[in-house]
Amino acid sequence: MAWYMPSYGRPGRLVELLKAPGEWPEVNVLLNADDPTLKEYVVPALWRTWMIPAGSHCADAHRWITDNLPFDSFYGLTCDDQWPETEGWWSKMEQAAGDRYIALASGEPSFAVPKIRNAVCFGGALVRAMGSLVPLPVKHSYEDDWWDTVAATHGLLRPLPDVIVRHRRPGDGWVPMDATYERGYSTVNDDHMVFKKWLLSADRRALDERVRECATT
Repeated sequence: MAWYMPSYGRPGRLVELLKAPGEWPEVNVLLNADDPTLKEYVVPALWRTWMIPAGSHCADAHRWITDNLPFDSFYGLTCDDQWPETEGWWSKMEQAAGDRYIALASGEPSFAVPKIRNAVCFGGALVRAMGSLVPLPVKHSYEDDWWDTVAATHGLLRPLPDVIVRHRRPGDGWVPMDATYERGYSTVNDDHMVFKKWLLSADRRALDERVRECATT
């Protein structure tokens, strides 16, 4: 299994997601050890639960995946506020990602650019070349900006306009702000500074060289 979903503070959401018309693959759900709603969580029977360290945010969860599960053939990332509408969407994304590309679902305004703000699938060889799904030490924000940078630099993005997954966020008018969103956005200023510094770092240059080599082998 290689589809992953961090969730925090939304114990009933996972059952609601099963009603989505596009259905779901088997999902690895990542739950925080210090989530105050942890005992209330209901995880669908066919999905697997992993416990991640207390204090983890979204980018921490994504780093945890590659630290602990480094040999997946692909890494599919989804969120508990996404709503798939296309049947078999995950299979289409896995095929497009292959070993070394980044497949992106349609279904939100940023897809017109496109930017990685929705369900996304990374080839396993690419992730291993990067060293991590999120190699820079952000907590929540700007991981997707980093993915945009890698995709644009190396021509790796594979947008899929026929694969619709709605990312139902407050900023797009789908849902109201809640405590989970507020927790995530609380690190945005610090994450911005980390991201800007990383773009100019030797670590970023070394990563680019590894990804370039991966793309040509």
